[in-house]
Order: sequence, then C-alpha cells, then structure tokens
Amino acid sequence: MSYFLVLPSLAAVIGAFYTPALRRQWLDYAYSMVIYGAAVPGIFSAILVFYTLFFLRGNLLSVNALIYFLPLLSMGGVFYLVRRKVDFERLPGFGKLSGLMTLIALVCLATLMIYKMVIFVGFVAPIEMLLIIGVVLFIVLKKAVNKISS
Repeated sequence: MSYFLVLPSLAAVIGAFYTPALRRQWLDYAYSMVIYGAAVPGIFSAILVFYTLFFLRGNLLSVNALIYFLPLLSMGGVFYLVRRKVDFERLPGFGKLSGLMTLIALVCLATLMIYKMVIFVGFVAPIEMLLIIGVVLFIVLKKAVNKISS
C-alpha cells in the first residue's frame, strides 16, 4: 500500500526540482522510472477491473478497494503531477508505454466483443478458446502497430 503512496510523493518531489531552466536528463529518467512504476500496476489493475466488471459481472462495491482501485488512483495521480511539469513525449520510453496501453485497451475490447458472441464461444468452443483468441489478437495487433509505426 505504501508503494502506491510513495510514487505520487516521489513525482511531486522530482517536480519541485524540475524547472524549465533546469532540464536535466537524469530528471527525465527519474520521471520515467516513476511513471513506469505507477503505470504497470495501474494497467494490471485496469485489466482486473475490466475483467471483473464485464466477464465475471462482479459487484465492484464488494471488492478490495486497495487491490482494484489504489493502483489506478496512484497512476492517475502520477500522470497528473508529471504532466504539469513536463511533456510526456520528452520522457524516454513513454511512447512505448502509451502504445502498450492502447494495445491492451484494444485487445480488451476485442475480447469483450468475442465474449459477447455467446454462439461462438459458448456452443462451438470451450471458454479456454476465449483466452487463446485474446492472446492471438494481442499478437496480431502488436505486429500491426509495429508495421504502422515503423
């Protein structure tokens, strides 16, 4: 729990030293480390919330808020604090992270669309096929994004 409270605090401390006149490369790398430290658990938390809400049809009021929502709030706080001080394109590696976030969102939406087609998954194939289709979609979309961007 303290990990998700330290990350926004660390972003605020780095932001106190980060001024337009003093743009050091090590501060950009420090910001990148904080962003990655908050974004990776935040992405997993977003996937967990998405899966619970749409696939399990669970009640989000009865889940552990520290597991489901604290990483998302920490990620949002870190992104807000960093965005106030620096442009994300200036930070090393942020383009790959935003591409990963977009790709995961597309795969989640495509998997949800396939899941809602009960005729295919429910009657023709077992539910494990949904996982396989999701992984294949991820690989195909990843290759498509790589071809577009290069």
